[in-house]
Amino acid sequence: MKKIFYIFISILFISLFFACTLWDNGTSSGGNIPQTHSDVLVMMYLDGDNSLSDTSWKNLYDTEIGLMNLSPNASINVIALIDGMSKYESRYYTKGKTYLYKVGALTEDEAENPKILVGKSTADYSKAVSWVYNGSGFASQEVDMSSGQTLYNFLNWAKSIFSADKTILVFHNHGGGPYKELTSSLESQQAERSICEDLTNSPGKYLSTKDISLAIQKTFGKVDLIVEDVCLECSIEEVYALQDATHYFIASPNSTLTNTYNYDKIIPYISTGASIADIGRKFVDYNMETCRNKTLRSSETKPDNPSCMELSLTLVDCSKKTELAEIKSLTSKLAEELLADSQNKEFYTSLRIGKLQYSKDTFYGFSYSASYVYTQDLGVMAYMLANYTQTASDNVKTAAAGLYNKLHDSGLIVYGWAGGSEHSWYYSGDSSYGEVDFLKISDGKCPWGISITCDRNDVKVPLDSYSSWSDFAKDNKWADLLVQWKNTVE
Repeated sequence: MKKIFYIFISILFISLFFACTLWDNGTSSGGNIPQTHSDVLVMMYLDGDNSLSDTSWKNLYDTEIGLMNLSPNASINVIALIDGMSKYESRYYTKGKTYLYKVGALTEDEAENPKILVGKSTADYSKAVSWVYNGSGFASQEVDMSSGQTLYNFLNWAKSIFSADKTILVFHNHGGGPYKELTSSLESQQAERSICEDLTNSPGKYLSTKDISLAIQKTFGKVDLIVEDVCLECSIEEVYALQDATHYFIASPNSTLTNTYNYDKIIPYISTGASIADIGRKFVDYNMETCRNKTLRSSETKPDNPSCMELSLTLVDCSKKTELAEIKSLTSKLAEELLADSQNKEFYTSLRIGKLQYSKDTFYGFSYSASYVYTQDLGVMAYMLANYTQTASDNVKTAAAGLYNKLHDSGLIVYGWAGGSEHSWYYSGDSSYGEVDFLKISDGKCPWGISITCDRNDVKVPLDSYSSWSDFAKDNKWADLLVQWKNTVE
């Protein structure tokens, strides 16, 4: 009897040993995962392990719809790591746990069936990869989407299987703005708020910008386009931190609405051979078409709640490293002149309550309530200081004009739009778009769409440590301005 037992245990041990070895080498009981090359590789990091579970699964469904309508001779691979929220499993678009897919097109019959979520042509590789299907005895299937290690694992696996001429990395989840955006869970296991909370594994923990940059640099070196389908991440701090990780970057300086990145439309366009810059522009165009008649909230903007109600999306060329360094220097110079101009109370007031003075009227639309801080559109703020701030010194106006001109002429901001049902602010694709003349982009050069940290929105959160939040803030007088003006007066 004991002999039979030992034989059984030995067989089980050997089976598990070889199974683990096969998983770690990227294989499954169904055979090897084939290595493949395509013109474009789209990698989707869909974190739905929170209130956006339905939205993440809807994005995957829309991607399958998009793959139904590829151009002739299209060469594109789409892979997705998606993590749902188990308590939302009864909802229409939701499945709990983590899945690793090579996404395929729905059939016509599948697309007409409202109960279909994942089509038969979408390959499930979840059990073939040990870091996804990591439960003892297949007991669990769950990863921590807020961990930089998970992102690294996903990208490292992708690079080992899929090669491509163009690489696009998509993130979907909540975003909180630039607060402590360089803290790294990939190195220190202590991430702070940026994007991708995982309520099952790490409530209150998030991927930081540094996590993203490190994971990319350690795997692909650099990707062609990062798409952040999240809120409040198109800040100068974020852009500066991603310059070594991506060529182009798409994000909103403001909050976004769910399922407005239109993967059902963008996937067919990506497959046409379009350039990465044109793909980025098309993301903005489709977002504008979807959102131009919507607003974030139905209430009217009021002085005690100055946050922008409209929507926005911006395409940035992060490879312009010289221009980014110059913008940092010019921002520091502007802060230095503001600190020297102690009489400039109008500017201080504009930062405190999030409003900007346009002519004789209060001009709202470019103050964003991020986590812990308010942010402002950097270009709009600089333009206002240079042209409409009556009390500012000549030195302040000169410094502000220099910053605005660099944003306008550098090509850092490639394309953008902002607006909604209440206002039409600006749109690179239409020079007639916009109700305020100076916001219209008549020459194709967009200076709008990148935010900067300007004020706390919680008196319990100090801004003294802003200089350590990001490389942009280091050795930057803007950090001194925040400390001297924002922490001393309530």
